[in-house]
This record gives sequence, C-alpha cells and structure tokens, in this order.
Amino acid sequence: MALYVGEAIVAIFLIVMFLLLVFTPEELETKVDLKERTLKALKILDQSNELRKYAMENDTESIKNKLAEFLPYQASYEVFVCKEFCPKPNLENGKVISVSYLLSGNFDKVEPLEVVVLVEE
Repeated sequence: MALYVGEAIVAIFLIVMFLLLVFTPEELETKVDLKERTLKALKILDQSNELRKYAMENDTESIKNKLAEFLPYQASYEVFVCKEFCPKPNLENGKVISVSYLLSGNFDKVEPLEVVVLVEE
C-alpha cells in the first residue's frame, strides 16, 4: 500500500514538472519586460526634457535614436507623435507591444501630445 502511494507521488511530481517545462511563462515575461523598459525609457527622456522637445517638433527620428540607447538592439520599433488620433500602423507580424506616453502642453503650445511606441517582436 505504501509503495502505491510513493509511486503516485512520484507520478504526480513528474506530470507537474513536465507541465511546467512545456508551458513556461517566459514569453509573457519577455513582453512585460520589453513594455516596462520602453515605458521607463520614455519617462527618462521626459524627465530630461528631451522627449517633450522632440515631440513638440514632431521629430520621431530623434526619439527613435534616443530609445535605441535603452531598448534591445534586436527590437524593431516605430515612434508616432499624435495630437488627437494616432494612425493605425501597417504591421506584418501582428505581435506588437504598444506603449503610449502622454505629454502635457508647453507654455508656448498648450495642446497635449501622445507619444506612441510600437515594438515588434
């Protein structure tokens, strides 16, 4: 009887270990990590007033170049600066992480802006 209980415990342990190896949440963690890194990068650029300056000038290339310092080199991403509605991007892959960052207006320009970064996996 004790032998059957031991075998059952070992069998349950092996099944659980197999399920954990097959269904790892590693992909989900990567998405969350990339989204957090992008948001932190935008926040750092905003705190240094670079993001606001580039967004007011609609200089998406400069924002993209600054983000390259923070994001993984293999990440492919696009930057949009929008006043009201952001255009829908033409994406081939479909696996995209979207990060939006809102900026209030400046003393010169009162209109708020939204910086949207689309990161393709």
